[in-house]
Amino acid sequence: MVTLLVTTLGLGGLLAQPADVGAIARIPIRLRVGGALKPKLSVERVRVHFSDRIGKGDATVTYTIHNTGNAILSAHQTVSLSGPFGRWKVAAGRIADAPRLRPGESRKVSVPLRGVTPALRLTAAVTLIPLFTDAAGSTAPLAATEATGQALIVPWSLPAVLVVLCWLAVALRRMRGRRSYS
Repeated sequence: MVTLLVTTLGLGGLLAQPADVGAIARIPIRLRVGGALKPKLSVERVRVHFSDRIGKGDATVTYTIHNTGNAILSAHQTVSLSGPFGRWKVAAGRIADAPRLRPGESRKVSVPLRGVTPALRLTAAVTLIPLFTDAAGSTAPLAATEATGQALIVPWSLPAVLVVLCWLAVALRRMRGRRSYS
């Protein structure tokens, strides 16, 4: 029995496939093409979703990390959410580093935050510190990238309190009006 080994260069590595078995083995390779290195990440489409609850609630910040440079990068991530004038700031806990992104690749990320005050206008701040790993395997941080996004949130407890106060004011006025005619 003769086994034929077919080898081709595919995206992300060298493919070796025995012709009679159907199994595929991948050997990852990293190539560096000549030219100036321009490693860069961007944060795009920052969105805030707030869960409808009375009082403090939960929010989810979603955003897209896009590798706009020409090098493979990962990143440290931090996310925070604050109300008007930076008040009631809530920071996300430890967020796992973004996976390595090839040039042109993007990844959508969702980060939950707990104990968020619904303060009419919430501002999400996303900060990425890109991490570049060189051919020797050492990792170096690059300049931080930041982006923000806003959401208008109606704190349902405020309209509820206003409705109750208006109802009480009308009820007191009616009671006083009935007493004056007696």
